[in-house]
Amino acid sequence: MISTWNVESITNYAQAHAKFENTRYPARSKKWAEHQRPLRNTSSPHLRIERNEVHGVKCYDLCLYETALVRYFEPNSQGEQAVWLLNHYSCSSRKFLWNADWWNRKELTKQNGDKFILQLSDQAGLANKIWGEPFTCRLVFDMHGKVITEKSMHIPFTRRASTNTRRAKRKQLREHLTPVFDMLEMQYQSFIDNIEIDDYHGRPFSSRDYKKVSSNVTDKLRALEFVSLTPDELTELVHYAADCCRNIAQSIVNRRAWNYDTGVRLSWEETKRRKEQLKLPKDGALLSAHCPEVVERLTPTWEDIRKAVELDMQSLAWLDKGDEYVPYPQLATTFAQRCYAMPSQDFEDVVNMLGVETYDKLVSRKGVVY
Repeated sequence: MISTWNVESITNYAQAHAKFENTRYPARSKKWAEHQRPLRNTSSPHLRIERNEVHGVKCYDLCLYETALVRYFEPNSQGEQAVWLLNHYSCSSRKFLWNADWWNRKELTKQNGDKFILQLSDQAGLANKIWGEPFTCRLVFDMHGKVITEKSMHIPFTRRASTNTRRAKRKQLREHLTPVFDMLEMQYQSFIDNIEIDDYHGRPFSSRDYKKVSSNVTDKLRALEFVSLTPDELTELVHYAADCCRNIAQSIVNRRAWNYDTGVRLSWEETKRRKEQLKLPKDGALLSAHCPEVVERLTPTWEDIRKAVELDMQSLAWLDKGDEYVPYPQLATTFAQRCYAMPSQDFEDVVNMLGVETYDKLVSRKGVVY
């Protein structure tokens, strides 16, 4: 990771100005220009502050290598101060922004007293398209440190939504897979019998080892051409679904056993306590070796398994995600948990995706600081 230790915290224009003026220009080094000053020392040119002027307003940029992540503008005559931000989501850029007192989910206050959660984007390309500048979040504060909503905005965050066409295709897929699931339901007990208690299989984002499906099967699923599946292809699809059932059953059991289904990652002490609470034997023991009440509590129903496998089959047919992007409101009061950056291939269609009114409001801030 890039070293950002021992970097002075600079949180506003006044501090940036004082840092620049009080730091000697390293004139003997070819690594530094007159408008630059080190944030740490002269041997760290990748951490620097730069004096600049943008749109006729003096400003200071806090730079990590060649990227300005924070820009503080000189306050105007009304005491308003503009701050522009960019986040690359790397460990070093997050640490750098933290030193400057900016981070995702930071709570800020609007002029009317409402709170909102700061969300930082790394889509410099979209910002360049809309504003001609790479900074993806533009905030303007009044003299009391409250955010002026009319002058503040960020690159749109979106969520995926499904159109009626996508929902109809999913329904069609479920109907055609009903005989497959009816066949697998009769094998339900076999999926449960061989489950092993293993912390690894219950961890969030742990991968499951699936057998690959031939391109002929996936192509016909994506085209919803179920009738054209040959007997061999149908057998291959059933084996894949059965493999999904086994993996998902094991994942559900271990998530429940280790409490990962709550989204909490356990420490070593908590894991040991959890073992003692559930009277779990060593990892690798079969679920059936436990006492009946533990088996009953951890065992998933067939519906639990079926719902998860349906999602896997939808993923195979490219139907698991929504087919349109819906933008979240600007300066939202809650952090978007399932938030997507706008796909780069849709930059050219950004007007239609956001709507003319929303797009015009964003573009109206181009070339404007206050």
